[in-house]
Amino acid sequence: MKKTLRPCRNGEHGLFIEHLKAMKYSWRTQRLATYCLDDFDAYLKKRKIDNHNQVKKQLILDYLQQLRDRGLKEVSIEIFFRPVKLFFDYLEKKQQIFVNPAQDIHIKVPVKMPSVLSEEVIRKLLNAPDIGRPKGVRDRAFIELAYSTGMRREELVRLSLTDVNMQEASVRVLGKGEKERILPIGKSAIYWLKEYIDKARVILLEESENKALWVKRGGGRINYECVQALINLLDNAIKYTKR
Repeated sequence: MKKTLRPCRNGEHGLFIEHLKAMKYSWRTQRLATYCLDDFDAYLKKRKIDNHNQVKKQLILDYLQQLRDRGLKEVSIEIFFRPVKLFFDYLEKKQQIFVNPAQDIHIKVPVKMPSVLSEEVIRKLLNAPDIGRPKGVRDRAFIELAYSTGMRREELVRLSLTDVNMQEASVRVLGKGEKERILPIGKSAIYWLKEYIDKARVILLEESENKALWVKRGGGRINYECVQALINLLDNAIKYTKR
């Protein structure tokens, strides 16, 4: 049975959801974005805001505080904020807003990790993906690059193919405030990046010409849903090691 989405209450939000569909985001991601954007739209209506050019950074910060007042934890607030940020990024690229009010807003989600990872745990983490499948090779390269450079999740997801320089063993990263920095890449990460780019990525792309470094089946850029699935895989690997 074909899954259908209820339309967004706001027409501009609806066009954005259509954009996500065209970019091959999953149905689940589209549904979540619809729900979160409807919640944000309800807040805007209470503040009598009917034009997205009227939305300022402080208004979004007030909305996030309102989510906290409703009892949501930072991890849930980050989920609510993610579609809002993507929506304003979309409007900025379409030149429909003058200033992106969500650009410099970041939700700090506490991550529970062991203070020191043993050699066994590190080995389990690196070997968690199934490298017999293109997706597994991609995930292994993703973990290796993250481990080698210490890049944040958002920075990893946003990488384009041209950001990686194999000859110089480096990666160009756009961080907070669009500040650019160059990070060195270790030998193991370089090896798995080559394996991914030369063999697995072309399979995942199918007929797409997407320039994103990390792609999923069909050629779309991976989203936070894909990364969360990988995090869950790694979390299970750590739990298994502790038994």
